[in-house]
Amino acid sequence: MVYTDFEDQLTGSDTQFFPDLESTVNVAQYRKKMEAFLRGQETHPVIRKIREATPLTGEDLKTLETLLFQASPMESREVFEQVYGQQSSLPTFIRSLVGLDRETARKAFGHYLNDQIFNLRQIQFVETLIDLLTKSGSVPPRMLYEPPFTNADPNGLDGLFADEDAGRIVNLLRQLNRVEVIAA
Repeated sequence: MVYTDFEDQLTGSDTQFFPDLESTVNVAQYRKKMEAFLRGQETHPVIRKIREATPLTGEDLKTLETLLFQASPMESREVFEQVYGQQSSLPTFIRSLVGLDRETARKAFGHYLNDQIFNLRQIQFVETLIDLLTKSGSVPPRMLYEPPFTNADPNGLDGLFADEDAGRIVNLLRQLNRVEVIAA
């Protein structure tokens, strides 16, 4: 055992500030807050345009920035960029959070779902694609050659569809992945 006998002595009562720690953001909380905010804004005209793959105007972009950085509880652009980084396309990023409207995706791929010439595996492939688009907003074409798309055929898209149909699916996918902005 060790015994000590000493008195604490205070030499000053200055408050210390740690500027590096003052501005920290709880990244996980911010992301949850952003996703909840955007889910609550699904009826907002600009968010609806993004979800329905409708071209945006310059005015829509200004409205989107106002919604996210001025009229929302999401603090500021600086905090947003601290959490998500600088985004080259804000609408594309928003689409990745809110997803693509299921009905929009179903209409785009309706030819593959409604025609009787496609078999069950092909229809399931397209349904899986629609599910992923609805969830994540976009699907890179290279993913059509990876799981879950290779579950029905090891060659993915090329193993299930003729070249012409595979090309049409990739073109539709590229079109849906893009958030188009038109000059106003």
